Amino acid sequence: VSCQLAASLARTGKRVALVDCDFRRPSAYEMINAAPGPGLSEFLRGEVSLDSIRQPTQAAGLTFIAAGQIDQRTLQLLAHDGGRHLIRTLKSQFDFVVIDTSPMLFVAEPSMMAQNADIVLLSTRREYSRVPYVIQARDSLRSLQVPLLGAIVVGADSDFQRQTYGYQQEVVQMSRAIESVRNPMEFRNGPPVSV
Repeated sequence: VSCQLAASLARTGKRVALVDCDFRRPSAYEMINAAPGPGLSEFLRGEVSLDSIRQPTQAAGLTFIAAGQIDQRTLQLLAHDGGRHLIRTLKSQFDFVVIDTSPMLFVAEPSMMAQNADIVLLSTRREYSRVPYVIQARDSLRSLQVPLLGAIVVGADSDFQRQTYGYQQEVVQMSRAIESVRNPMEFRNGPPVSV
């Protein structure tokens, strides 16, 4: 979802940075035919410059930053400022910064990064994501006072509305669970950053 969002924004003529912060299972690089690193981890540890980890992509206007090789020090540095310095720097150079993270409930990094985002989109998967977990993720974001724009249901085809396999009711519940924490149009400090 993050890769598609970033590519779509770039197609509108905007300058977009796609940052892979899924340190446990980085995969964005595969989707856009980029190198897996060095990347964000090495930058946070001070081993490389931000300019050296920027990768051009086939999409005009889209720059990619890989996750790199995570270690305990990377997590400590990320916990210290939640990527605030990185996000602030990228926001000054790009129209949009799209951050791909690990699943919200299983590791700490997504919550840390979300606290510095202007908006957050939850990505859910049809026939996989369950309402209680989506509600738990929503409540976690709400407790952090993170502006939740909504949720994207991956795998919902055009016939989805007509199907009655029991999932339609769950998606209705899910959509009710994803209500805005605050007005998503009130961006903080410049162009939007999504996680």
